[in-house]
Amino acid sequence: MDDVNNAESNPFASPVANAHVATTPRGELVDWYALPVRRSMLVGGVVGGLLFLAFVSPGMYVVSRIGVVDEPWASILHFLVGVAAGMMVGVIAGNIVGFVAIFVRRTSWRTVAHLLASGLVCPVVFVGSFLVLAGPVREMTPLAYIGFSCVMLLVGLGAGIYSFRGLLRLSTEGSPRRRLQKEPTF
Repeated sequence: MDDVNNAESNPFASPVANAHVATTPRGELVDWYALPVRRSMLVGGVVGGLLFLAFVSPGMYVVSRIGVVDEPWASILHFLVGVAAGMMVGVIAGNIVGFVAIFVRRTSWRTVAHLLASGLVCPVVFVGSFLVLAGPVREMTPLAYIGFSCVMLLVGLGAGIYSFRGLLRLSTEGSPRRRLQKEPTF
Protein backbone atom coordinates (compact mmCIF):
# COMPACT_ATOMS: atom_id res chain seq x y z
CA MET A 1 0.00 0.00 0.00
CA ASP A 2 2.94 2.32 0.61
CA ASP A 3 4.12 2.17 -2.96
CA VAL A 4 0.83 3.20 -4.62
CA ASN A 5 2.57 6.09 -6.37
CA ASN A 6 5.46 3.91 -7.44
CA ALA A 7 5.79 3.51 -11.20
CA GLU A 8 6.11 -0.28 -10.94
CA SER A 9 2.89 -0.72 -8.95
CA ASN A 10 0.91 1.98 -10.79
CA PRO A 11 1.63 2.09 -14.52
CA PHE A 12 -0.55 5.19 -14.95
CA ALA A 13 1.35 7.31 -12.41
CA SER A 14 3.19 10.26 -13.87
CA PRO A 15 6.92 10.37 -13.06
CA VAL A 16 6.68 14.16 -12.75
CA ALA A 17 3.85 13.91 -10.24
CA ASN A 18 5.77 11.34 -8.25
CA ALA A 19 8.95 13.44 -8.19
CA HIS A 20 7.44 16.74 -7.00
CA VAL A 21 5.67 17.48 -3.76
CA ALA A 22 3.05 20.20 -3.83
CA THR A 23 3.97 23.27 -1.81
CA THR A 24 1.55 25.95 -0.74
CA PRO A 25 2.51 29.60 -0.42
CA ARG A 26 0.42 29.82 2.74
CA GLY A 27 3.04 27.90 4.68
CA GLU A 28 5.66 30.41 3.62
CA LEU A 29 3.44 33.25 4.76
CA VAL A 30 3.14 31.73 8.21
CA ASP A 31 6.90 31.20 8.43
CA TRP A 32 7.71 34.78 7.42
CA TYR A 33 5.33 36.12 10.05
CA ALA A 34 5.87 33.66 12.90
CA LEU A 35 9.65 33.67 12.95
CA PRO A 36 10.18 37.29 14.12
CA VAL A 37 7.23 37.03 16.51
CA ARG A 38 8.62 33.91 18.19
CA ARG A 39 12.16 35.24 18.38
CA SER A 40 11.20 38.67 19.75
CA MET A 41 8.80 37.07 22.21
CA LEU A 42 11.54 34.76 23.46
CA VAL A 43 14.03 37.58 23.98
CA GLY A 44 11.42 39.82 25.60
CA GLY A 45 10.24 37.09 27.95
CA VAL A 46 13.68 36.08 29.14
CA VAL A 47 14.93 39.62 29.65
CA GLY A 48 11.65 40.85 31.13
CA GLY A 49 11.63 38.07 33.68
CA LEU A 50 15.25 38.61 34.63
CA LEU A 51 14.83 42.38 34.93
CA PHE A 52 11.76 42.06 37.12
CA LEU A 53 13.47 39.43 39.24
CA ALA A 54 16.64 41.49 39.59
CA PHE A 55 15.16 44.91 40.26
CA VAL A 56 11.79 44.30 41.93
CA SER A 57 12.36 41.25 44.11
CA PRO A 58 15.25 42.39 46.36
CA GLY A 59 12.96 44.94 47.97
CA MET A 60 10.54 42.16 48.83
CA TYR A 61 13.09 40.06 50.70
CA VAL A 62 14.10 42.72 53.17
CA VAL A 63 11.05 44.75 54.03
CA SER A 64 11.29 46.98 57.07
CA ARG A 65 12.40 44.06 59.26
CA ILE A 66 16.07 43.24 58.97
CA GLY A 67 16.78 39.55 58.58
CA VAL A 68 13.19 38.50 57.85
CA VAL A 69 12.69 36.94 54.46
CA ASP A 70 9.31 37.22 52.79
CA GLU A 71 7.52 34.45 50.99
CA PRO A 72 9.51 33.10 48.00
CA TRP A 73 6.26 32.78 46.03
CA ALA A 74 6.17 36.55 45.68
CA SER A 75 9.46 36.57 43.77
CA ILE A 76 8.20 33.79 41.50
CA LEU A 77 5.08 35.85 40.86
CA HIS A 78 7.21 38.89 40.04
CA PHE A 79 9.30 36.78 37.68
CA LEU A 80 6.18 35.55 35.89
CA VAL A 81 4.80 39.08 35.63
CA GLY A 82 8.11 40.21 34.14
CA VAL A 83 8.09 37.32 31.67
CA ALA A 84 4.54 38.19 30.61
CA ALA A 85 5.33 41.89 30.25
CA GLY A 86 8.52 41.20 28.29
CA MET A 87 6.74 38.72 26.04
CA MET A 88 4.02 41.25 25.26
CA VAL A 89 6.59 43.86 24.28
CA GLY A 90 8.39 41.25 22.18
CA VAL A 91 5.14 40.23 20.48
CA ILE A 92 4.41 43.85 19.54
CA ALA A 93 7.88 44.26 18.02
CA GLY A 94 7.69 40.86 16.32
CA ASN A 95 4.27 41.60 14.84
CA ILE A 96 5.52 44.75 13.16
CA VAL A 97 8.65 43.04 11.83
CA GLY A 98 6.54 40.05 10.75
CA PHE A 99 4.14 42.22 8.78
CA VAL A 100 7.07 43.90 7.02
CA ALA A 101 8.53 40.46 6.27
CA ILE A 102 5.23 39.30 4.78
CA PHE A 103 4.89 42.32 2.54
CA VAL A 104 8.43 42.17 1.14
CA ARG A 105 8.94 38.39 1.06
CA ARG A 106 8.95 38.16 -2.75
CA THR A 107 10.99 41.28 -3.52
CA SER A 108 14.66 41.37 -4.42
CA TRP A 109 15.44 44.00 -1.75
CA ARG A 110 13.85 42.11 1.14
CA THR A 111 17.13 41.76 3.07
CA VAL A 112 17.44 45.54 3.33
CA ALA A 113 13.81 45.84 4.46
CA HIS A 114 14.33 43.09 7.04
CA LEU A 115 17.47 44.80 8.33
CA LEU A 116 15.74 48.18 8.63
CA ALA A 117 12.61 46.72 10.24
CA SER A 118 14.53 44.56 12.70
CA GLY A 119 17.14 47.20 13.45
CA LEU A 120 14.71 50.06 13.98
CA VAL A 121 11.40 48.61 15.15
CA CYS A 122 12.68 46.30 17.89
CA PRO A 123 14.80 48.90 19.75
CA VAL A 124 12.09 51.58 19.39
CA VAL A 125 9.39 49.28 20.75
CA PHE A 126 11.49 48.01 23.67
CA VAL A 127 12.75 51.47 24.68
CA GLY A 128 9.40 53.13 23.98
CA SER A 129 7.49 50.68 26.14
CA PHE A 130 9.90 51.31 29.01
CA LEU A 131 9.61 55.08 28.61
CA VAL A 132 5.81 54.91 28.61
CA LEU A 133 5.65 52.60 31.63
CA ALA A 134 8.37 54.33 33.65
CA GLY A 135 7.13 57.86 32.99
CA PRO A 136 4.78 58.07 35.99
CA VAL A 137 7.36 56.66 38.43
CA ARG A 138 8.46 59.67 40.48
CA GLU A 139 11.03 57.84 42.63
CA MET A 140 13.24 56.90 39.68
CA THR A 141 16.40 58.98 39.51
CA PRO A 142 17.56 60.34 36.15
CA LEU A 143 20.59 58.06 36.25
CA ALA A 144 18.41 54.97 36.76
CA TYR A 145 16.06 56.19 34.03
CA ILE A 146 18.94 56.55 31.56
CA GLY A 147 20.46 53.24 32.67
CA PHE A 148 17.22 51.32 32.17
CA SER A 149 16.71 53.03 28.81
CA CYS A 150 20.17 51.89 27.69
CA VAL A 151 19.51 48.34 28.89
CA MET A 152 16.23 48.25 26.99
CA LEU A 153 17.97 49.67 23.91
CA LEU A 154 20.51 46.83 24.05
CA VAL A 155 17.72 44.29 24.53
CA GLY A 156 15.87 45.74 21.54
CA LEU A 157 19.02 45.61 19.41
CA GLY A 158 19.58 42.01 20.49
CA ALA A 159 16.02 41.06 19.59
CA GLY A 160 16.40 42.83 16.25
CA ILE A 161 19.65 41.03 15.43
CA TYR A 162 18.15 37.69 16.47
CA SER A 163 15.06 38.29 14.30
CA PHE A 164 17.13 39.49 11.35
CA ARG A 165 19.39 36.44 11.46
CA GLY A 166 16.33 34.19 11.41
CA LEU A 167 14.78 36.08 8.49
CA LEU A 168 18.07 36.00 6.61
CA ARG A 169 18.30 32.25 7.11
CA LEU A 170 14.67 31.85 6.05
CA SER A 171 15.28 33.84 2.86
CA THR A 172 18.40 31.87 1.91
CA GLU A 173 17.57 28.33 3.07
CA GLY A 174 13.79 28.34 2.94
CA SER A 175 11.24 27.17 5.44
CA PRO A 176 12.47 24.96 8.26
CA ARG A 177 9.62 22.58 7.50
CA ARG A 178 10.77 22.25 3.89
CA ARG A 179 14.51 21.98 4.45
CA LEU A 180 15.86 18.62 3.50
CA GLN A 181 17.05 16.64 6.44
CA LYS A 182 20.66 15.71 5.81
CA GLU A 183 21.51 12.11 6.30
CA PRO A 184 24.29 11.57 8.84
CA THR A 185 27.58 10.52 7.30
CA PHE A 186 29.64 7.90 9.04
